[in-house]
Amino acid sequence: MAGRFYVNQRVSYSTSLCTIRYIGPVDGTAGEWLGVEWDEPLRGKHSGEHAGKKYFDCAVANAGSFIRPSRAPDPPLTFVQALRKKYIDDGVVDVSAQRPIEWGGKVVQEIGFDKIRQKLRKLKELRIVLVDGLQIAKEDPVELITETCPEIEDLNLSRNLFDSLQSVEVICRALPKLRSLRISGNRFSSLHVKAEVEREDGSLGTGFDNITSLELEETLLSWEELAKILPLFPSLQILDLSLNRLSSIPQEIGDILITKILTPKLTELKLERNKLTNISSILPASLLPNLRKLLLARNQISSIYGPDDDPETPILFKNIRYLDLSFNSIPSFKFINAINSHFPDVEGLRITHNPLYEVPGMGSDEAHMLTVGRLNWKVRLLNFTTITIQERTNAELYYLGRIAKEMAEVAEGEEEELIVRQHPRWNELCKAHGKPIVNRSLEVDRQSLGRNLINIEFVHNNQSVVRKIPKHLTVSALKGIVGILFPVRPLRVTLEILLDNANGRVLENELKRLEVYVEEHKEVKMLVKQA
Repeated sequence: MAGRFYVNQRVSYSTSLCTIRYIGPVDGTAGEWLGVEWDEPLRGKHSGEHAGKKYFDCAVANAGSFIRPSRAPDPPLTFVQALRKKYIDDGVVDVSAQRPIEWGGKVVQEIGFDKIRQKLRKLKELRIVLVDGLQIAKEDPVELITETCPEIEDLNLSRNLFDSLQSVEVICRALPKLRSLRISGNRFSSLHVKAEVEREDGSLGTGFDNITSLELEETLLSWEELAKILPLFPSLQILDLSLNRLSSIPQEIGDILITKILTPKLTELKLERNKLTNISSILPASLLPNLRKLLLARNQISSIYGPDDDPETPILFKNIRYLDLSFNSIPSFKFINAINSHFPDVEGLRITHNPLYEVPGMGSDEAHMLTVGRLNWKVRLLNFTTITIQERTNAELYYLGRIAKEMAEVAEGEEEELIVRQHPRWNELCKAHGKPIVNRSLEVDRQSLGRNLINIEFVHNNQSVVRKIPKHLTVSALKGIVGILFPVRPLRVTLEILLDNANGRVLENELKRLEVYVEEHKEVKMLVKQA
């Protein structure tokens, strides 16, 4: 019974896809089993083990289970069979059987065949074909595919049963007008593709030569595997690598990303729903000369640099025009400031659903104005909304007022310079709109300044520094001071205050003033932790 199966074979049970990872006995049970890894991990029960013994590995934890070979899988289809099932009559049609009945050289019955011929003619005219999730396991002869559907330009083969990329290449080879290919959710065990298509210059290429848009979502391919596949697509302009658990573009891959892996024609790169935590992790992508659109939504991005990066290392995506950072873990508006220097020519930005906007009391209008005010004038589209000239002017004036208010809470000199450093657009905005009045007479009484200072002992690792700090300073400004006192990055710092012998309290809200936390204390200890 198990003879019809093989390791790495793709099968489907009740339309649920899986890959066979093991065939054989399982200790303590009778007969043979199939060890499978489900595409949908929730169907799994373990990671390939039973009673403490490992039988196979799973790419995704707890996605494995054992099933009996006697359980019948869904019948696999070829590409043309799936095409006819989807677009002709919801059942597999054998075209060779579609002949009229003849008697004595005369047609005596042709009931229903005209309708079938009409559908077949429409099949030949299809330009966009969606046959995803139809249990396609292999290709048909090139001639049959070309004869059946020669006009296809956009093809979705996602979530099928291909285990070899060669099968997909044969299908593409038969479709001379194909430009957009979606093969998401397939789990390829063989990536080898034969170059058998003769090009105009006499060299040999593949059926992927003319593909300009490629979707490879949820294939769980590593960068090492992608490095084998992507050079097969020399005309690629749009690439989607979402849902592949990628945490970075490795430097060793980055060194050859442009010269050997990706075509310089690439204009759009989608890396959504991966495991990226910082912009530095995809730095090699900045070398793509024509990359204009970078989509990084639904990752875990919280900073520009990684914890082990040198902050002096230049990170510059100078060609990006549209950037999507929505649904990430960006903690504060300082990240917005950094966008100007690391993505200097961005014209469109999406950055909704990040922790920086989850500040109690901050409304959506205020958040929008503070974001617009921080972004340079080249950004004309924010969260799908066009920024008008008047809206930008209002936002920049509001932002200037907020900076002036922060300055009014500290004495002139070094503390004021520290605030200016936290707002890189200060000089630019003052030049455009005039420098706002900083009225310290309302905020800081020079004679009572001493009464508003508190002694803070900052402790980081084994180093301790004591400074007098104004109670009116915000937590955000306090982190800036910490960044000067210690070799830490303010964006990645957590501050925990210790009052007397009480338990520590984390300063979570960056917009709150220090006085909210220190109360009437004159001296406190502050633990500085690098996140």
